[in-house]
Amino acid sequence: MVLALAAVLVALWALASPDDGARASSARVSSTWPRDAEVVIVDEHDTLWSIATRTRPHTDPRITVQRMIDINGLNGAIIQPGQRVILPPK
Repeated sequence: MVLALAAVLVALWALASPDDGARASSARVSSTWPRDAEVVIVDEHDTLWSIATRTRPHTDPRITVQRMIDINGLNGAIIQPGQRVILPPK
């Protein structure tokens, strides 16, 4: 199931237009996002998917998850309790 989700996320990333912010950037997170960016601290049972559906309920969670991966410079969808995750703009 994880591999299927990863394949879907990669496909969405490849098909996304540069306008929607889904493309990865080589710039560092701190230099591209304002200091007032919305940040979530990961809870024990949180996943990027649960954070996406909770914080951006009117946006496709697949897009939000990929944008969180890109913004935070994550290598994948694995996050740890206590980790700070910058959310994409609404």
